[in-house]
Amino acid sequence: MTSVRKIRKVDKENRRFNEAWTNLYFFMESNAKCLCLICGETVAVPKVENVKRHYTLKHASTHNRYEGDQRKEKVLLLQRNLVSQQNIFWKIDDGSKKYAKVSFVIAEKITRNMKPFSEGDFIKECITSAIEILCPEKEKAIKCVSLSRNTITRRIEELAENTKMQLNELCKNFETYSIAIDDSTDMTDTAQLAIFVRGVDSSFNITEELLALCPMKENCTGAAVFKEIDIALEKAGLTYDRLVGIATDGAPAMIGKEQGLHGLIQRKLESLNVSKDQILWYHCIIHQESLCSKIIKFDHVMDNVVKAVNFIRSRALNHRQFRNFLDEINAEFSGIPYLTEIRWLGRGRTLKRFYDIREHVAAFLEAKGNLCINFDDDKWVKAIYLNKCFFLILINC
Repeated sequence: MTSVRKIRKVDKENRRFNEAWTNLYFFMESNAKCLCLICGETVAVPKVENVKRHYTLKHASTHNRYEGDQRKEKVLLLQRNLVSQQNIFWKIDDGSKKYAKVSFVIAEKITRNMKPFSEGDFIKECITSAIEILCPEKEKAIKCVSLSRNTITRRIEELAENTKMQLNELCKNFETYSIAIDDSTDMTDTAQLAIFVRGVDSSFNITEELLALCPMKENCTGAAVFKEIDIALEKAGLTYDRLVGIATDGAPAMIGKEQGLHGLIQRKLESLNVSKDQILWYHCIIHQESLCSKIIKFDHVMDNVVKAVNFIRSRALNHRQFRNFLDEINAEFSGIPYLTEIRWLGRGRTLKRFYDIREHVAAFLEAKGNLCINFDDDKWVKAIYLNKCFFLILINC
């Protein structure tokens, strides 16, 4: 009959720290390890043979002379030194966390205010100059904060990654959600597809954020847009069975029934056995307002207003004289803004300012001999008021 092999177990061999080893061999337990108070080395296995061997070979010749109370005092001194060293390391670590937090806060403010990343060095220089005057003893602390271009770039990337991770966690808890899609061309002639998401969880908490900004390197066909949307939804953990609404503009790539985004999503739902009726398609509100502003034209109003504004703003002398004129009469406003066609929503603000100071504009144009506008025509003035109200309503919608 074969004998049963016994399995060695560490806990049954009493391999635990013994408090008597502190006075005998200058050892103590630190972070579940057997630590030598003299040299700071640790023993892998807390056995009396290992502890005694370490002390005998390395420290017996110098520490055997301590006996009785003198040995206890030496042990207490070494323990205090160890605790003080650990506290120093903790303070250094805590200080580094504070320095990193400061760099994160400043990087966020630089990003929110759309400042160059190199502004970090300038901000640090300003803070250092202020601290040298107000509290010189804190000067060393601010010098430990890194605000270089590379640091600010790295902090912003970390903040963006953290924000994206938080949004993905929120998206996983959505009961239903809807998306809004729009594409626009940037300064480098690259089409940027913006995907916004609006979702609600089981507690009726609503989240509305930018889900993704996808550069369209080649074309902006319905298939290319659908591919980017599909990838963005998959990364965020959003499934099509919870999608209840899509808002797009009226471009053929968006609303096309065959090769457009509308038709591709409908076929995607069919392949997933999801009802097509659960998704409501919306025409982009801003796009509708833009179409309204182009269709409902007040040319007899806008043309004359643009002529008057350009006469004042396009010439430096006229602009200076007009501002001085408004200052002399203590007018509520100090000038009038430009009106550009591409910023069509700005029509409401320009018309409002023009209407509010129309009497001052009339007096200035009359003094300059420019009679491009007949301010005595009540119908024309009322048309300005109606046009102003129309564009302000569009802005506030």
